[in-house]
Amino acid sequence: ATVELNNVGEANTSAIQPFDCVPSEALVPAGESKDLKLSLSGDTQSLYYAANLRILVPNQKEKMEWRVQGRCWAQSIFVFDASEEALSAATNVNRFKDQALEEPGVIYLEKSFAQRAAERKEAVVHQLMVGNCGSGAGGDFSFSNGAAAGELGFQVEPASGKVDAGAKIPVLITYTPPPGAALAVWNEIVLEGSLSGGAPATSLTVQVRLRGFVPAQL
Repeated sequence: ATVELNNVGEANTSAIQPFDCVPSEALVPAGESKDLKLSLSGDTQSLYYAANLRILVPNQKEKMEWRVQGRCWAQSIFVFDASEEALSAATNVNRFKDQALEEPGVIYLEKSFAQRAAERKEAVVHQLMVGNCGSGAGGDFSFSNGAAAGELGFQVEPASGKVDAGAKIPVLITYTPPPGAALAVWNEIVLEGSLSGGAPATSLTVQVRLRGFVPAQL
């Protein structure tokens, strides 16, 4: 069997390829199996490490192909957009690099809730993921202006919590259109949050720009 691994996402600043598979070739006797170890060694902060993995076996009719993805942070505690549309979006390898040049220590996210759902008075849930990829100390997260966001129809749950090393916690932002007025408007707020702890200890600011449509009250 032969392994083909083609990196198609973020590139390391070093000459080392982000993804590696060991062994890349192996002789597997009939009736036996062979373990492969796939690893990611990223050296650039990015959500967009990706590779195409293919295993070629002589006379094998069934295709064995996978798309693998990875993420890398400069610190152990992190937050990212875990919604389906974000995870399936086209690769943007410049996102974190540009961000780092503008204002280090701040993570920017944004979400505009669908206007059509608001016109039907339907609640829509958006998911963020807070995690801690370290192996030592736990971390904490909190969003300080959740009450103000709630007045505009954005509910954050949980608004704070602890993240153990190696764990991830989903944070759900639910938008329910509040009662409208004579004219339709867009409610907008920047949800202010913070991440702290981890190993090594880190302190980061999180800003999530939220927009939700408020239909006119007829």
